[in-house]
Amino acid sequence: MTRLWSRLSSTTVGLSATVLLAAGLAACGSGDDTTGKPAVRPISDSPSSLDSIESARPRPGDCHAMTLEQVTATSADNTSSDCRHRPTTITVAVGDLAVKGKDVAPDSAAAQALMRRTCEPRAARWLGTDPGGLRLSRLTAVWFVPTPEQVDAGASWFRCDVIGFDRGDHLQPLPPPDQLKGALAGAGAARYALCGTDRPGSQKFQRVTCSLKHSWKAVAAIDLPGGPKYPGDKAVREDGDSACSDEVRERSGTATTYDYGWEWPTRQQWLAGQHFGLCWAPA
Repeated sequence: MTRLWSRLSSTTVGLSATVLLAAGLAACGSGDDTTGKPAVRPISDSPSSLDSIESARPRPGDCHAMTLEQVTATSADNTSSDCRHRPTTITVAVGDLAVKGKDVAPDSAAAQALMRRTCEPRAARWLGTDPGGLRLSRLTAVWFVPTPEQVDAGASWFRCDVIGFDRGDHLQPLPPPDQLKGALAGAGAARYALCGTDRPGSQKFQRVTCSLKHSWKAVAAIDLPGGPKYPGDKAVREDGDSACSDEVRERSGTATTYDYGWEWPTRQQWLAGQHFGLCWAPA
């Protein structure tokens, strides 16, 4: 048995923690309609009517052309795009910034917690999987709150989007919503599965979709015990190591030796809400 240890450090898992903190890597009440309709006009400089406020509310099925910098921002201005032109994000759900019937500020911890616990499950379901399956793919959930100007106009929504990566931190152009929806169900999941170009932790290691050349594959996302406070490197390293070893040994069948890699979250990622690590095995 060869054991490989490394801390989580890169997209998708690494970026998802940044996204959890900033924006928009997981309750949305307006359904999963994916009509592919583009977003309508942004709010004008002096919005005063309810109609103008509502016109800027995003809708499931909206497509957006966004850069990596934009998807790690807290809010997003009008980035609507024709869904036929390979967007980089697709809105899968829209919700209201309210907890127990009370509005919460877009920049509050309560708002972040609301979006974190909701967008990832909704994105996973839209893609035909569960949160564990989503973590083993190069697709991930991001979320956005209204811009300050929209908040001043009375907007109180948040939006859950799906983004994808192909090689490293490069955003992958996405197919239209009706083609991407359910993409992680069944055999189609292999196209977006999370793989690596070399041993995890090595200098040549880079995250890629499994449709590209690779030699390692993420085989399990392992939840770790602990509360809001970071348990420490030693604890999170050891807590998931045996579970990862068992996972890969079971997959190895009768083999007497096997390699595996265990990645655990950094303190920053843990505080962002990422309480899981990734288990890797040779492809």
